[in-house]
Amino acid sequence: MSFADFRVVKSAFVEKQRRLAMRCRYDKLLAEAKSRMENLRTELAETDKNDSRFEIARAGYNIAQDAAGWSTRDASWGTKNHEWILQSAIDQVQWIIDTCPKLIKEVRELKAQPAPADLFVRLQMQNLKVKDGNYYIEGRPVILTGMTGWPNSTLPQLRAHGFNTWSFHWQTGIIDVIKDAKGTVNTNKGNETRALLDLARDANLAAEPAVQIWRYPKEFHAEIDPSGFRRRYNREFMPYNVDSPKYRELIKTFVDIIYGAIAEHPSIASYQLMNELWYRDYKDYNRSDYLKFLEDRHGDIDTLNLRWATNFKSFAEIQHDPMNHSARYDMGTFTSHRVANWLKWLRKQIRRYDKTTPCNVKIHGGWYEVFGGQKEILNEAVDASATDSYPHPSKWKRTPRLLADVNSEMLSDFWVQTMTLDIYRSLAPNKLIIDHEYHIIPYGYRRTPAEHVYAMMWQGALHGRDATSIWLGQRRGIQRWIKYTSVDCSFLTQPWAEFAASKAGIEQERLAEQVCAFHNAKYPVALLYSGPELTKTYQALFFQDTGFDFITDKQIQDGKIGKYKLLIVPGNAIIEKKALDGIEKFLEKGGKMVWPKSALKRDYYGLSLPIQKLRKRFAKQIIEPDEKDLPKAIGEALVWAKVERPVRSNGKYIELRTLPGNDKLFYVINFFRKAQNITLTYQGKPIKKAFDLIANKPIEINGQINLAPGDVKLMHELSDDSLKLLGK
Repeated sequence: MSFADFRVVKSAFVEKQRRLAMRCRYDKLLAEAKSRMENLRTELAETDKNDSRFEIARAGYNIAQDAAGWSTRDASWGTKNHEWILQSAIDQVQWIIDTCPKLIKEVRELKAQPAPADLFVRLQMQNLKVKDGNYYIEGRPVILTGMTGWPNSTLPQLRAHGFNTWSFHWQTGIIDVIKDAKGTVNTNKGNETRALLDLARDANLAAEPAVQIWRYPKEFHAEIDPSGFRRRYNREFMPYNVDSPKYRELIKTFVDIIYGAIAEHPSIASYQLMNELWYRDYKDYNRSDYLKFLEDRHGDIDTLNLRWATNFKSFAEIQHDPMNHSARYDMGTFTSHRVANWLKWLRKQIRRYDKTTPCNVKIHGGWYEVFGGQKEILNEAVDASATDSYPHPSKWKRTPRLLADVNSEMLSDFWVQTMTLDIYRSLAPNKLIIDHEYHIIPYGYRRTPAEHVYAMMWQGALHGRDATSIWLGQRRGIQRWIKYTSVDCSFLTQPWAEFAASKAGIEQERLAEQVCAFHNAKYPVALLYSGPELTKTYQALFFQDTGFDFITDKQIQDGKIGKYKLLIVPGNAIIEKKALDGIEKFLEKGGKMVWPKSALKRDYYGLSLPIQKLRKRFAKQIIEPDEKDLPKAIGEALVWAKVERPVRSNGKYIELRTLPGNDKLFYVINFFRKAQNITLTYQGKPIKKAFDLIANKPIEINGQINLAPGDVKLMHELSDDSLKLLGK
């Protein structure tokens, strides 16, 4: 045996011994975990199953029981194959050991207290209605929290684990209904899909079926996408020309079979029409539609030539857009209108069977605009806004480039989440916001902190999210495409994360009335949604103890700026001339602005805007911020504009919002990575006492409160001992 061979054999032997030692440790921990679970089960057995005060503890017990069972499979596989899977099994049972005593203590404390007369009763998740952009059941608002998954492993456990909704991916593509080029139709596919909804109903879960209309038989490729461009460059979810007559013909048949069977099922919460919209500009459009769009947008050919720097004699001369920024900007906008018109057509087909269920389209990732997916344009075509977002723990390291943008002092890097939700809430305040694919577990992150998960679940709900389906409610080794070492599908292998999400969801269902009040809040500050420094300005405003809205160019043109006291403009922002006219009217009525030197100099076509006279005329109503210390400059501007902030905090990275119209109701979230004592004041005086709605009890503050990382407090100030608005 060579020395190299000897080293390999020795290494394998050492690794095997290490795994065996880890397995022995796991076996001992599992025995202890089972003992502690039995103690918790005994404690819960003495409670009334209808007493909702114990819902979180029951969910914790069920999650622990499930984790213990599945961890044995992980331990067996890990012992033979991979050390980190074995470590995952150890982590799961260790969480059970640590958590059960805490839950037993909570159960005993609740037992010692009499049940309140107005005991909360969890809702039957059927026949959801939409009112003022929120879900309602039997006249009560409700927040939906659940998972995305498949029926064989996700559905049976969801309700027992504390969740109330299920988003399912199933074989519901065109190819599953129309089998071949001859048009052979599987008429039973609709009934199969309805049977899944029946399962959700029986499990007391709301359901969000995600149809897969991008999957169509390859025999139609040549007719639907003759050039092959859409299949090569449109991501996997839009491999078709939205204007294709053949594709629309297939869609109509698909709608007849699927929606004809499932329409208005009592468990349906919404219809996701498309997953991860992504539609590139390409010349497969109807030229007459494009020319009409250009005429409507520019009015006359001279205006278009000025903006495009071209010399066309008429619109009819335009064969395709020239390769310059201005023309490409128009083509991008036109493409979004193409997609929106197609979605309107698709929604109309569904409305032949279902008149009310909200239809939505999921836009991937973040607040930025994807190809063909300008949110303000699509908003006209759907009943609800939808996304999938990626809030990450700040210490998560994926690449040096990503790490450079992360503030390591903060618990969570949540900007994708809040900016997406805030733009949707601002664009369509009377529409639902749904996250169908919530990536709370980052790719490759094997131990996501529970405090991060809890804070993110609460923050999302308070920023307007009505329904959350976590990716992914699926176990390793169940689906063929999920390898045992997969890091994409690890939510259920991190029970601490699942329990944090479950706990937040149960609390939000109980407190939905207060949570939805923040959805519909009317704030006095607007941030212009424009420019490369938008994120920087948003972050500078975020921790200023006030809520705010985004406002778009179009909203300003429509006169919606008049309801605000203060308009904050990001550096290098651009705007249309008509919107600049709207800002002038805003200033004429006494509005105030934070207006950097670099902003509003040009429109979207690069043409100069006449801002100097405007700035000079309203100089007393405009602050030019020091961009080297933007948070300080914005803080001073809020004082100058007399923006009311009844509740204030002196903490670091504390998100604090007070509800306009009920300035004693507020929430705080600690996003500093360390625990901190923070001062809370109401109208300049230290808060002495508050009612903690999440803990459901009054607490003594006496001016200061200690918050651990990720702590969330939804509170009502009690200086006048009034609980009238809380219904207590």
